[in-house]
Order: sequence, then structure tokens, then C-alpha cells
Amino acid sequence: TNCPPAAGKLLVDGQDARTKQEILQMIVQYLHDEGYTAAVATVQDEANVRSLDAQRARTAVRRLRRAVLDGDWPEMEKLVP
Repeated sequence: TNCPPAAGKLLVDGQDARTKQEILQMIVQYLHDEGYTAAVATVQDEANVRSLDAQRARTAVRRLRRAVLDGDWPEMEKLVP
């Protein structure tokens, strides 16, 4: 069942910078998945949203770091171009 928010309280703080960033990332991801490439570029440009490529690069760096710290050399070799 869906419970309505308490009177005067929001479930999401629309003024929080992190919340705004996450919402914009979801919008950009949706637009990208649906093939709206021009809209993606426009939203990213107007909202100064990090691109999906930047997100993927951060994920790759995290995976590489984890492989090095874990001593997982075969995984590290797969991640290094």
C-alpha cells in the first residue's frame, strides 16, 4: 500500500543538490535509453549534468582500484586497455 507523506513533509528534498543530480541523471538515462540523443545533449548542456561516459569511466576506475587492492591481477589486466 502507498502511504501519503506526513502533512507538510516531503519524501524527497527537491532542494538537495545530490537529489537534483540523481534526478537529472535518471532523466538523462531515460532519454538515452529511448534514443532521444538531442534531448540528452540539451539536458546535459543546460543542467551541466555529467555524461554517461563520465559515469562509466568512474565505474571502471572503481573496478580497477578494487582489483588492484584485492590483488586480482587477471581482472586488472582485463580492465586496462
